[in-house]
Amino acid sequence: MLLQLQDMYGPFWIATTLIFVTAVAGNYADFIAWRLAEGSALPLPDPGAGNTTSNSTDASGTSPATQQWYTDYTKLGTSAALFYGYVFVFGMGLWLALRWFNGQMKLISVWCIYGYSLTIFIPVCFLCVVPLSLVRWLSVMIATAISGLFIVANLKPTIYEVAPARAIMLLLILLGVHAGVGLALRLYFFRFQTYELPS
Repeated sequence: MLLQLQDMYGPFWIATTLIFVTAVAGNYADFIAWRLAEGSALPLPDPGAGNTTSNSTDASGTSPATQQWYTDYTKLGTSAALFYGYVFVFGMGLWLALRWFNGQMKLISVWCIYGYSLTIFIPVCFLCVVPLSLVRWLSVMIATAISGLFIVANLKPTIYEVAPARAIMLLLILLGVHAGVGLALRLYFFRFQTYELPS
């Protein structure tokens, strides 16, 4: 029992690390997009100039305060819900489905498979900071394919053993949900923000 509980350190800490890395890298990617959109059009505020520009507007009538970048703290909560939910809630749902088919796989084994499958997304989050859409799409697609193959390779024997008639359908559902996690990672955390430039 103690050995099984020690196995949970990996999935828990991988998911937790991914949660924080995704939130930080997603915010940093947004910051880079903001800086690229801003360019050199707006000078950095001079600390010795007082607050003379705080109430001013530019030629377009936009206040400089509205063009400031802010950290999106909701990314942390969304990331936690996505990855903890995927590993532990979806993993438990899969385990219950396998139990319904009289499967003998342990819940902790399912959680370990799903937790360890997320490992590849940690370095991918750093690659997604690069402000190139092609790099982001390729990184996430390759990581999703590799981790999806890891899940299928580990669950396929059990699924075919307990439900051979529905094995393909179950595997397609697993791959579909996994692809959804990859798309959520790319489209929510690493989408390109559009920032209004001063005219």
